[in-house]
Order: sequence, then structure tokens, then C-alpha cells
Amino acid sequence: MYTEKAYLEDSILRIPSMGGRQIGAHLRQLAAQNAANSCIVEVGAWLGAGTAQLALGAEAAPVAPEIHVFDHFHASESKVTKAAAAGVQLEKGQDTRPVVERHLADLDATIYLHKGKIKDITWDHGPIDSISSQLATWRLRMTGIDRQVRRRR
Repeated sequence: MYTEKAYLEDSILRIPSMGGRQIGAHLRQLAAQNAANSCIVEVGAWLGAGTAQLALGAEAAPVAPEIHVFDHFHASESKVTKAAAAGVQLEKGQDTRPVVERHLADLDATIYLHKGKIKDITWDHGPIDSISSQLATWRLRMTGIDRQVRRRR
């Protein structure tokens, strides 16, 4: 029998990924173990494959955390090429936020997409338990709501 969860998992696997599929189980586990009353932050979503994995895990958490995603949501030439190889048509310079929103539409998690430059990220949404990045994933516990999350390249 094909369950709704199996359908969601299959559709998530079709989202073009820069690593979200490869570390999907880790991202789901990270989100499922998120501390109560804290958020998950993802830095760099591309087309939402990793975000979708975090959302599946968040649905299994005792208290479902909010997921805040920070990205510039802009299709560069190299990302257009990668997306095309996965069957998704983008145009150079296209705003990819609507594409990510479509990819995440069937998930029940509370997801906020924040558009902007990564270097300009500021944080005022409460304690963070987990931060996920396209480069690495960290466990982080923060107690102050005034702290800023900044990632420098």
C-alpha cells in the first residue's frame, strides 16, 4: 500500500539536490531530535531538497520546530545547468523562491523562507537548536534571542 508519507518521500527524492538526498536521513534525524521551543535554521536551500528532509524530520519531533531558510533564491548559470540535468527548467537570474515553495507545498512543517544575502543574515526568531548548511551541519544550542547568526565564506 502506498501511504501519504511514502508519496512525500518519493516526491522529495525528485527535487534536484546539492546534497540533501545524500544526507537526507541525517537531516531528518537532526530535525526529529530538535529541542522543544527552538528553531531549525538552514543556510542555502537551492531548490529545497534538504529543506524537505528537515521538514519530514520536524514532523516527527515531539514539538514540531519552525524551520527558517535563508537563501538568495537566485538562479546562477551553473545552477540553471544543474537543474536542467535533473529535469527542472530555470532561467539565469530567475527567482527560485517560488520553485522552492512548490517543492515544499505538500509538507506540514512550518517553514519560513527568508530571501537575501547570506552575509546579511540577522536573527530574532528565538532559540536555535540546529543549523544546516550546504557545506556542513552543526548542532547548536543558543539561549539568547538577540544573538545573530552569521556565516562568512
